[in-house]
Amino acid sequence: LNFTFDFEAGGMVINNKQPHDGEAKRFLLANPKMANPAQGFATVAFLPNPAATGKTLIISAADVPGTESAIHFLMSETLWEPFFRKIAVNGAVPWFEVVLAYRRLSNSSGNVEPVAWRIIGRK
Repeated sequence: LNFTFDFEAGGMVINNKQPHDGEAKRFLLANPKMANPAQGFATVAFLPNPAATGKTLIISAADVPGTESAIHFLMSETLWEPFFRKIAVNGAVPWFEVVLAYRRLSNSSGNVEPVAWRIIGRK
């Protein structure tokens, strides 16, 4: 995958191995124990399973609000539909990975939006 979680001196990050123009090289995951850790990030990947006999959905985050924000993104038509229109191939969902940014609101997730994504080929 292009977007990977890693630990660096400043804390946990999502590394963008091959950033496209305008994309960040890494997304710092704020410490939820800080007084104002407003920005958070999560990832979602939709891939074939290792045997190529089915589908795999991977949701990754550093904390519960991050996981909730990714699930909210996938389950909310108003959030998912604009992203689907950008990535759809012949009306179908292709294999993809996406970095989602969200705003933390009292230890829960607020606004969620895709900030970087990759299409991983066609199904």
